[in-house]
Amino acid sequence: MRILYYFTEYKTPMFQWQRYHIFDELEHHDCHVAVFNPLDYANKDEANEKVVQKMKDHSYDLFLTPHNEEWLYIETIKEIKRTGIPMILILFDSLMTPLRHRNVASFFDLLMLSQKDKQGIFKKYNKNIIVSHYAANPFYFKPTIVEKTVNKICFPGTPYGSRANVINKLTSNNIPIDLYFGGEASQKVSISAQHNSISSSKLKVLATLLRTDVGRKVIAGAVVGRLKGNNQGVNLSSSVIVKHDSVTLAETNQIYSEHDLSLSIATARNTGNLKQPVMIVHLRNFEIPMSGGVQFCEYFPELAECFEDGKEIIFYRTEEEMIEKARYYLDPAHENERARIRIAARKRAETEHTWFQRFSKAFDYLGLQY
Repeated sequence: MRILYYFTEYKTPMFQWQRYHIFDELEHHDCHVAVFNPLDYANKDEANEKVVQKMKDHSYDLFLTPHNEEWLYIETIKEIKRTGIPMILILFDSLMTPLRHRNVASFFDLLMLSQKDKQGIFKKYNKNIIVSHYAANPFYFKPTIVEKTVNKICFPGTPYGSRANVINKLTSNNIPIDLYFGGEASQKVSISAQHNSISSSKLKVLATLLRTDVGRKVIAGAVVGRLKGNNQGVNLSSSVIVKHDSVTLAETNQIYSEHDLSLSIATARNTGNLKQPVMIVHLRNFEIPMSGGVQFCEYFPELAECFEDGKEIIFYRTEEEMIEKARYYLDPAHENERARIRIAARKRAETEHTWFQRFSKAFDYLGLQY
């Protein structure tokens, strides 16, 4: 199968993760992804003209994109649709940005949503929908065998918003943590606390957030956090925190394998300050188990459908339970329990949570041969 992926691929890890996650795994199954990057052209008009030509001149089995009309014009979408080649709109952030694609969604043959919550909104745009969670490439993410694991919790990622609150709660109870993120070791890395001035760009973001229930919760969470004094960022002066530089995707794989617990924070931005936070399924929810790590995460039903508590993942439901379970599973006496979770989590991930399985569901829906 040949797939043309219309995608603004900036040369940063935030954009190129798809090459390691998706493209590489699909290649192992004879599904070849060619990226059409509009950034390679003089302007958007030229990119839109050339992609239509490419779809007409080459033999592709599928057109795939995550973009709305800002980068892929509606007239361009209609032209590609006239070729008869199936078209998929993949929505990696469907929970947080349900309105972004409302003008283009109806033209596609299938929408792939990253989470269940907003199916009702998207069905107003297009009835052809499947939920396609993130996944992990089993050929890239592999357990690392080490003589002795690191008896700490690890967290590769910037500790902003609700993440900082969780980390501070753990370290205030003397739970040791290795943090991996870029930049200087500032004690205030919370996005909401960086600036007090309001620019026009911030006002635009604020207006966008106000248009959805999830966005309004993000705003409310930031306000509540500020009132509670929770927006000060992670306390890097704690004696049980070791701050490391940011790491590559491959290094993250090894870190998950080598640490006794891998922290996975599912609350969106500052919504952890609310009684009912917004919970998001992330890439790391699948990278950790595929790497043979022991995932430690706040409970939420959608992730619980993917991994079984106590056997393939460790869930906590309250702060007290978080501290209790962190101490329990970091205890060297429970090494065998951690080992069983590592093995079971990897098996579940490679059996049910690979990118090829996600895309196979989409291919089947469209009746494509692969």
